[in-house]
Amino acid sequence: AQDFEMEAQPQLFLLQKTMLVSEGLGRKLNPKINVWELTRPLMEEWLQKNKNPRKKIEQTIDNIGFILDHFPELMKKLESLTSQLERERN
Repeated sequence: AQDFEMEAQPQLFLLQKTMLVSEGLGRKLNPKINVWELTRPLMEEWLQKNKNPRKKIEQTIDNIGFILDHFPELMKKLESLTSQLERERN
């Protein structure tokens, strides 16, 4: 992080430590290894599956469907809570 003038984020310490240990072990086994190039196909596949625009649209549609399915139940609970508050107020 210092080499690139970046602030190390506490929530990422364990990940950074794991990456450094993995790279260190890889270099002991093969000094010419490039961990970034080695993991590139895996990362590209993961990004394609999880972060492409089509996936985002599918997730949004799923979320809207979930909200619409539960909307009537939410409205009943809201009405019940409102009635209870009105009774307590009187």
